Order: sequence, then structure tokens, then C-alpha cells
Amino acid sequence: MSTDSERSIEGHSPHGFDDTPTRDKTIAIWATISALTLVGLIPFFHTYFNKMTDAEIDRKVQNLDRDGDGRADYLTARDRAFADARRQLTEAPTSIEAALGQLTSQGRNVPAVRPRRNDGVDVSVDDAVSTLAAVEGWTLRKHEDAREVAEAALLRGRADEVARRIVAAEARARAAGLEADADAGAALAERLRQSANAETVTEGERWLAVIQGRIAGADAPSE
Repeated sequence: MSTDSERSIEGHSPHGFDDTPTRDKTIAIWATISALTLVGLIPFFHTYFNKMTDAEIDRKVQNLDRDGDGRADYLTARDRAFADARRQLTEAPTSIEAALGQLTSQGRNVPAVRPRRNDGVDVSVDDAVSTLAAVEGWTLRKHEDAREVAEAALLRGRADEVARRIVAAEARARAAGLEADADAGAALAERLRQSANAETVTEGERWLAVIQGRIAGADAPSE
């Protein structure tokens, strides 16, 4: 059998395990090479990604022409959307250009752009709706509701208020013996709850004005 000295001479460990020193320098060199290689590949990956993305955009957007008119579909849709936006902004009762000009030259005291009340029994429904004309152009801005939404909300609130007043007047009319008028009022209040539009609200306000006079006449003492 070989002695410990013989195994040492032959390059074997006399301790029964490998006690060769770690190759720190080699590890550091290869780690540096790997890091530099990865960093160097970043521009390649970016270029590849951009190329593939641009190719997909060209295929699915830039060059897409489903109707075969020789014009990209997105261009047609874009032009249509721009034209519609320009039309709404210029054809509004008060265009955004006119409103901006009035604000710049005369401030907020211009009737067309000055905030006005649009609630209360002393404001007619037509006047209330007209107060929204000054902001129609502004409501076409991004993340803001359209004028139609604001008008619908205004009319809904007015209809509910008028219906409540009609119900109160209906009770007074029945107490005064005006059954036919009271029945008409009840039917009108139900219409207001079902349909909130300017015509119905105006009709309700007219009924209130008439019934108040009839109630006052029925309550007046006879001579």
C-alpha cells in the first residue's frame, strides 16, 4: 500500500477529501464576463422587442384596411372622431371659442357664461335648461359628463319637486271639493314620476298655478 507521503506526491489528499484551494480568480473573471455579456445583450433585446412590436402595430393598426378603401381604418376613425368633436364644440349654443373669448375680454359677468340659478319655483324650466348652454362646450372635455346628462339630472330633480308640490296641492283641492282637479293633479304627478321632460314639468307648473287660484276661490267666503 502507498504511504501518506506517496499519496501526497501523487497529488492525492492525505486527509481523504479534496482540499484543493478554491479558484477565486477564475470565478471572478467568469462572473464579470457573464455580467458584461448580459449588459451588452440589453440593447439587442430592446431592438428585437421594438421591431416585433412595431411589426404587430403595422399589421393590426397602421396597415389594417378592412373595408378595402386604400386608407387605414384607424385614420378614418380618427378623422371621424375629430370632426364630430369639432362640430359639437363649434355648434353648441355657446361654443367653447366664444366662451373663452367672452371670459378673456369681459370676465365672468357676461350673461352667456355667468353662472345662474337653475333651481327653485321662481325659475321656469326653460330658463333652468338654458343655463346649461354656456357650459355645453366645457362638458365635452375629457372625464366630464355631456350636457345631456346634466340636463337629464336637472329635469329629474325639477320633476320630483313639482310632483311633490302637486301631491300637496291635490290634498288641498280635495278638501276644497275640487275632485276633478285633484284627479287631474294625481294623474299629472304620476306622469312626472314616470317621465321627467321639459313639457311635463312645464305642464305641472301650470297646473299648480291654476289650482292655487281655484283653491283660493273655493275657500273664499261667499257673499
